[in-house]
Amino acid sequence: MPPPRRLSSLFGIGKRETRKDVVPVASPLLKLEADKKVYRPGDPVTITVEIRNPPGECSLLVDRLSFEATGIEKLDTQWFNTRKPLSDSSSNQKRRGEYVFMDSSVPSLVSNQVLSSATKRTYILRMNLPTILPPSYRGSAVRYLYHVKSVLSGKYLNMDDGHPRGGSTQELPAIDNHHVLK
Repeated sequence: MPPPRRLSSLFGIGKRETRKDVVPVASPLLKLEADKKVYRPGDPVTITVEIRNPPGECSLLVDRLSFEATGIEKLDTQWFNTRKPLSDSSSNQKRRGEYVFMDSSVPSLVSNQVLSSATKRTYILRMNLPTILPPSYRGSAVRYLYHVKSVLSGKYLNMDDGHPRGGSTQELPAIDNHHVLK
């Protein structure tokens, strides 16, 4: 008969084994900020993207920083008869009742950039909204939403005199942040 399992280890209270070669490091901070709170069709939009590498002994290698701005129409399926989204990726529908009518994306703003410990980098993006756009609206049957999103992928490097220590890297999960435009 196997020994009884303790519930405390199931909930993370019991003993934990930690790997000695992986040092826990705080995640970098990705922040998006718009220049205004409210926009009108045709207005210029300025978005500030800030990356902060927290203090520690690791440098951050930014593999890729991407950016996208989207406008989505959401229809309540109880009020409207909507068709199912197509399975191919070229469709402008994400889910049933959603239609992307504005999509502007930059797959890679920055790639292969190193940020030292306790530093920050700021990037400024400018774009003009189309002159014909529905206003942001959150009704019961239909909604028009606009947002910008940025995704950071990278890894931490342990550096000695500007050179990585024996290939010592720690992959980071993709960090994303979005900001709603009104």
